[in-house]
Amino acid sequence: MTMSYRPLSLAVLLLTSILSTACLNRPEVRSEGSRELSAETQLGSVAVFPFNGHYGDMLASRISYELLQRGYGIIPQERVRAALAAEDLGTGELYAGDGHARIMEVAGKLGADTVIVGTVTARERADNQLTQVADQFRAAAPLKVKKARAEFLRVTDGTTLAAATFQGDREYGVFTPNYRDAARGLVEAVFGE
Repeated sequence: MTMSYRPLSLAVLLLTSILSTACLNRPEVRSEGSRELSAETQLGSVAVFPFNGHYGDMLASRISYELLQRGYGIIPQERVRAALAAEDLGTGELYAGDGHARIMEVAGKLGADTVIVGTVTARERADNQLTQVADQFRAAAPLKVKKARAEFLRVTDGTTLAAATFQGDREYGVFTPNYRDAARGLVEAVFGE
């Protein structure tokens, strides 16, 4: 009888890669502009609009969650989606032409003081075979973020309060960043955490 060590070898390689992931750098996340927001910054009521790109509504929901966990007043995603539907605005219309003005108009109707908008680019699948195998065991594996950018805008005048970019286009060990990682990274970058 011949034994195959391939499954055991793959398991050892996978475990080694997982353990080494803790020693590797995280995705690049940076705050843009001249200042970060402090944790005490009064954002007022915050509306997070769907981001332009693959699963942009999912990233908006994750950012809403991250801000809610930090104690900010978030307008529920259901209300944001309903307001956009009432105006017959899809994500494509929001980010094209005069979309900025329409975003501010809808945010004002929602009673928001701050609106968060942005873009997201997804990575459909991992580049290497080991990461593809590991992704089968990670929740939301197919939803990988290559790049995301968020802008925090004051609704009254459209001023950019803060902006951040999440660069997750490199693989780290066996995992690539997902939407939860991107949302957390963007919020932490904006607040300098």
